[in-house]
Amino acid sequence: MQLHNREISLGMMILDVTGKELPAMKVFTESIRFLKDHFLEMLTDKKLSITIDDVFFVITVPAIWSDAAKQFMRVASEKAGIENSQMMLAYEPEAAALFCSVLPEYLGISKYFQERRRLMIVNLGGGTADITVVKVIKREEKLTYIEHVCKVTGGAWGGNQVNKNFEKFLESVFGNDVMDEFKRDYLSKYLEMMIEFEVQKKTLSTSRTKTGVGIRFGADLRHIFKSKRGKDIKDELQDKQGMVRIIGDKLRFDLAIFNSFFRECAIKIVMHLHESSLNTGCTGPSAMILVGGFSDAPLIRKAIVDATPDIKHVVFPVAISLAVLKGSVIFGHEPAIVTGRVCRETLGLTLRRPYVPEGQAEKKTFKIDGQLRADKSFQKMFSINEIIKLGQTRTVAIQDIHTNKELRKHPKIIEVYASQDEDPKYITDAGCSLRGKITVNPPSGKWPENAEGFIDMETGGTEMIARYRDKHSGQITEEAIDFM
Repeated sequence: MQLHNREISLGMMILDVTGKELPAMKVFTESIRFLKDHFLEMLTDKKLSITIDDVFFVITVPAIWSDAAKQFMRVASEKAGIENSQMMLAYEPEAAALFCSVLPEYLGISKYFQERRRLMIVNLGGGTADITVVKVIKREEKLTYIEHVCKVTGGAWGGNQVNKNFEKFLESVFGNDVMDEFKRDYLSKYLEMMIEFEVQKKTLSTSRTKTGVGIRFGADLRHIFKSKRGKDIKDELQDKQGMVRIIGDKLRFDLAIFNSFFRECAIKIVMHLHESSLNTGCTGPSAMILVGGFSDAPLIRKAIVDATPDIKHVVFPVAISLAVLKGSVIFGHEPAIVTGRVCRETLGLTLRRPYVPEGQAEKKTFKIDGQLRADKSFQKMFSINEIIKLGQTRTVAIQDIHTNKELRKHPKIIEVYASQDEDPKYITDAGCSLRGKITVNPPSGKWPENAEGFIDMETGGTEMIARYRDKHSGQITEEAIDFM
């Protein structure tokens, strides 16, 4: 969630629950390192002669994350001790779909994965909600090949938003100052309370047989409130005569309050489901499959089912919160079973192209080495909503004259731009924005005076790949794309 819909940089800072600022890279790196080390320790404890060199790691990410966020995860994983060549990224809704496709038939979900059928995958995690529609291309033995039919969409409507609403409720009951001190001085007690809320969030029935919810809040929180307010929290709530009261060691509140924590997320998810169903290729899916930990919440499942009566089959697998984890293992073995993905935006390069008059004078031009060049042009590579097959590559020729011998040793920087328009002409057009930079090092350490080559871009997988092919030497190099 901390990497969604924000500017990403290697030096970015994030806040912990107490408001303390920490380097995001440090937090992500140490979290991944802990998981990696714990996994390796488990192998050692079981006396298995397996080392880290025998393991291929799959790092799962929300499908709506930017390229910069994905690069951040890859860098954090490398810093955690995972070699770049020993890992790959997997989109969470894809991994969950693959897990569902291999479930035993008696569980009743794999039957929806029939050839040419379209399925809506709704991945509800802690931070984000990812919504996509895939089509089953073919089934071979136990493998199901799928292809996206519309771009992945979503937003920050995961279970953490419900938790934040509960925290705001606690602040309204006890006061911000009390809660700040409680989190600062009794963090473990605060986390225990949030874990109990998490259990209620995922188990409370929608049958209306209960009228309220009780959460243990602990003597320490009660003590802090009394020391700051001069009275017991129980007396304070009795004086207010509201829908919140103290019964024993529990803070008890009406079911209507509990339901209100979910309202914002439910509304946004449902609205987005309706918007997604209007997209070309996304109408009339055979089934909707709910996956991710937040899908465990009965209230959110009911809201989705009630709001989508046109989708006759809304299903969710056993061990729903593990669907992404288990599916990522399948994806790590067989990444080619996702045969195509849809571009979420138009992608292109800006190149110093020779100027070619086309009917009327070109305003955006400049001269380099005495040659007139088109300036700030958008060389489109992939179009928004275009289905890109796995391994599909687009190529553009590049040409430069280098009369300065010293500059011939410098790398060439090619900028990658994106737009929501289908056919932008210039990088200065409204809505165009810089996405990243490709650094192309000179072949054999030095560019020839007349440099000619090709940039190949591949964006059919979970990460964008760029290659440079030198026309004269035939040398092919995979080039880094920096999105941060």
